[in-house]
Amino acid sequence: YSNIGFESSNTSVATVNANGVVTAVSGGEATITVKAFKSDGVTVIATASVSVSVIEKCATPVITFEPSSDGKTATTTLSTTTENASIYYTIDGGEPSTSSTLYTGPFNVSNGQTVRAITVKPGCKESEVTTSTFVAEKVALPSIDIASNGVSFSCETPGVSFYYTINGDNPTTSLTPWNGA
Repeated sequence: YSNIGFESSNTSVATVNANGVVTAVSGGEATITVKAFKSDGVTVIATASVSVSVIEKCATPVITFEPSSDGKTATTTLSTTTENASIYYTIDGGEPSTSSTLYTGPFNVSNGQTVRAITVKPGCKESEVTTSTFVAEKVALPSIDIASNGVSFSCETPGVSFYYTINGDNPTTSLTPWNGA
């Protein structure tokens, strides 16, 4: 055979180059046809076709943590760009599967908990596993300045509240926070 040509019936699913290398583009069906021509380049002397099925792979889910006001826990949101897909997750560090918890809305995790998730959809190849561990923000050690005109607190961590006692008891968040005066 002097000349061989390749063509795809659906280039939005699969393409084929001049060397016969097929490249998947998206999910669906395509037929790859190979034609052998005589040396005149016009007369077809042999034709072969093969059907190609391309299975789309689900997008890897995204894990987002929104820390609580005390920074010790976080509301966790899972999302994916694969339309009409389901997300399954674990919070114990285990491998997620379709037997794991189905994501239906935000959930809470504690410091050090690891979330692992996958995206699945019928007719779609399961996504890669995504993993993220919530790490609570550490608060810098506060400074206390005691002077004859009162007490003042400062801290390098922005947005912190200060609670204190003057009777020797341990301060708790049930007390009124220091207001700067």
